Amino acid sequence: MQVTIPEDPNQAIVDGLSDSERTAYYEALVGSVDAFDADGVYDPSKGGCFGQAEIADAADDPLRGDRFRALNDAVMAFYTQLNEQQDIVALNARWAACMADEGEDGFTSPLDPVSEINVSLQELLKAGGETAWDDPQIERLREREIALAQIDARCRESVDYRATEEEVRFEAEERFVADNLAELEAYRAAAEGAGS
Repeated sequence: MQVTIPEDPNQAIVDGLSDSERTAYYEALVGSVDAFDADGVYDPSKGGCFGQAEIADAADDPLRGDRFRALNDAVMAFYTQLNEQQDIVALNARWAACMADEGEDGFTSPLDPVSEINVSLQELLKAGGETAWDDPQIERLREREIALAQIDARCRESVDYRATEEEVRFEAEERFVADNLAELEAYRAAAEGAGS
């Protein structure tokens, strides 16, 4: 099946803008790199028109309102605390030791290399403005990302990261569901009602 993308009625206008006007247009539409914090987390309040639409949509969504706020907070806390479980802490320590043996000391979990690259990229884009993608440092960062990804992949394989993490996570998720079953069922009913 072929998907037809409709023509953007604003494209001719955008094409007629100067570089600085086009940059201002897109910042008003989707925000700038400031919409992402140092960890790459998106803040819709800084996301231009798209971000404002997302905020308005969330306010109208029964699944993201006050009714299920406690459940949503519990889910977020669950995944934060998952990384603090003894088995995951030990797994991350084995992974970090492997990374150090490969010459990449200082990382404590597989999220750290991703964060390093994201932070560096955001800094380069913020400092470089319109010509940031032409900066040779972007290419050096790309090479660094590839090298880190290869070492990370070898270390994950050597400590059997995926299978171990999944086993711990699945067991913890089963406990979470059992402890919160009534509220999860109410959430599911609300989701089905919102979709109808």
